[in-house]
Amino acid sequence: MEEKWKCNEDVRAALEKYIAANDVTHAELADRLHVSATRVTKYLKLADGRVPEPDMPRVENAARNFLRHAGRRSALRESLFENSVSTAVAGVLRLIRRTGDIGLIHSPGGYGKTSGAELFSRDNQNTLLITARQYACGSNAIAAMLFNEYVQTFDARWPRTVGKMIWLEEQLRGSECLIIADNAQRFHISAFKMLMDLHDATGCALGLIGNTEVLATLRAHDPEGQLITRIGIVQKIRVKGDEELTAEKLIGQFAAESGRELIEQATDVLARGNARSLKKQLCLAREIYNSTRGEKDWAKSFQSAGTKLVKPENRRTEP
Repeated sequence: MEEKWKCNEDVRAALEKYIAANDVTHAELADRLHVSATRVTKYLKLADGRVPEPDMPRVENAARNFLRHAGRRSALRESLFENSVSTAVAGVLRLIRRTGDIGLIHSPGGYGKTSGAELFSRDNQNTLLITARQYACGSNAIAAMLFNEYVQTFDARWPRTVGKMIWLEEQLRGSECLIIADNAQRFHISAFKMLMDLHDATGCALGLIGNTEVLATLRAHDPEGQLITRIGIVQKIRVKGDEELTAEKLIGQFAAESGRELIEQATDVLARGNARSLKKQLCLAREIYNSTRGEKDWAKSFQSAGTKLVKPENRRTEP
């Protein structure tokens, strides 16, 4: 006899707590869960001993996934923030999702594309984010990352009676999930082919994010253009003049005690280089400042840190 489904009181209570803490209506929450407001209300009333309707397990699973994302988002926002780059990345990813297409977001390294992708994935349900590494960039490695990300994100169980990728394809087909693949410039050509085939088989939108050389990588291995022509959206990301705002936020993370003392210097480093170079200099400046005996000086610590790091290339001349 099939066991009757029971509401998970921990999930239901956590959802109620989220509603109270964030002052959202059932309709607003329903929009985030991708279910109707009536479904949300009925699920929350199960605590009264009401008999669950057939679609309540789906609502609870959506709630569980949403709460997991909300928790990860809160932790992530302590170290990341929105600026022109993350906003631009999010805008292109939303367009890719709406069209169900394959898209490519690129720029020189260090602009903050990865941070933008991480923020987007934490703010948007039904999104899978994987990141290639030099030692894990072929089709098998990327497939394994995607499988693990799906299982962890959706708390899914692989039945072991079928191959992992065949099973994953079945789970993703028609799910309208967005797959984000970061560090795409590191991909072996086999990884591009695997992800594009998965896109064809499932209909899931695919967002490729990488440094600008990703285009050269594709063209070098695709002389007839069969792969690159499958990419529908290509967007180059540029910093849009918010260097001072970004500098302020990075200083707040790595050298908050300095107040506004480093704003001018940090903004100049950011304008000439990128967010990654500024993070490194601020981190080192903090170490120098904390290890200085006697009178401490943030400006001198920051300048000293700059002499110990590789000078960033001048980004002002970028077209």
